[in-house]
Amino acid sequence: TKIGVSLKELIELVYTPDKGKSSSSRGRGRGKSTSSKKSNKINIKNPIMRFMFGKVHFLVSKLNKISATYTYETSHDYNNISSDLFTSYLYRLGLQETPVDTRSEYLFDNEILTTNNLVGSSSSSYKNDLNVSTSVSLTRSIVTSLDFKYSNSLSIPSTASRTKNESFSFYPLGMRGDEGFPITNWSVNWSGIEKWWFMDKLFKSISLSHGFNGERSMSSQDENNDGLITDDELQNEQYSYNYSPIIGITTKSVGRSPITFKVNYNLNRTIKKIDESTERNHGNQISASVSYRKSG
Repeated sequence: TKIGVSLKELIELVYTPDKGKSSSSRGRGRGKSTSSKKSNKINIKNPIMRFMFGKVHFLVSKLNKISATYTYETSHDYNNISSDLFTSYLYRLGLQETPVDTRSEYLFDNEILTTNNLVGSSSSSYKNDLNVSTSVSLTRSIVTSLDFKYSNSLSIPSTASRTKNESFSFYPLGMRGDEGFPITNWSVNWSGIEKWWFMDKLFKSISLSHGFNGERSMSSQDENNDGLITDDELQNEQYSYNYSPIIGITTKSVGRSPITFKVNYNLNRTIKKIDESTERNHGNQISASVSYRKSG
């Protein structure tokens, strides 16, 4: 399921921003058509409310449409069931968890399983994914993209303990990472820097980039097999973040045969918590490339 929402358009359902005097003082015919269109919309008249909505409208105008994507997946597997069993059409279409329509039917023939030394088993899995993203135009040359991710999954096998996994966007802090907080991932691109000072005489384009991606992931297991997974049954916990890049520069020189130069400095951290132990891994990387294109 995917949903797109524009906060600016929502505000404009009840608030119409003031137009400049030049646009409101045009010809009679156009003025009438404009006023007739405005009369069909709700427009707050209270000056205090208009002031408040005006400030909110200015801020949300920087936001592009907010997109949210939700995905739900489930699967149900059965092994060594009776060959004489009629499999429900609802199960075949994925609308039912069990292959039979009634509980009175037996999935497994114990006599056949024992004779052939087989084990009848089943497993079910459930997964939810949510991704919310948007972009913010701070200026014409500075654009920021934001996204928040959340995912959880549950596995229920008949021959082992059930397990649960959960992960979401997170900024780790502290020696063990658990002093951080949930936050959106982001990326920032700043273009048009070649217009500063005299740089336009040397470069056709200069841009800076910066990005961050962080995550907290947890795995739990039903240790006492009571059908419930509690917080104290956490098996392991991991935190990670990646600045990709902390700073990146891309330049392109002027001329008929431009030279493109790119350099990125990346930083990543991984923190693993297992019981009372903590494992930290650090990584740094600098990459650079130069390309030349001859024309004419």
